[in-house]
Amino acid sequence: MIHPKLADECMDSFSKKARHNYDFGIIISTMHMSWVRITGGRLKSDYSYSTQFTYNNSPWPENPTEKQNKAIKLAAQNVLHS
Repeated sequence: MIHPKLADECMDSFSKKARHNYDFGIIISTMHMSWVRITGGRLKSDYSYSTQFTYNNSPWPENPTEKQNKAIKLAAQNVLHS
């Protein structure tokens, strides 16, 4: 589960860069959150989301199939509408 503060920071960061549900879907994915837990720091129980170490170096799926692309977009849309 994404901590609300991290979700707010992600949305602020990506509102200017990533306007597509696919990008949002990747950022809220279990894969990306595992990356954040390993590469990001912590302050109390909150994650520290560094652009230098966490965001810019995050693995990004290359050449997803159309089926994968649609599934990620649908999952992101479901999060946004929940």
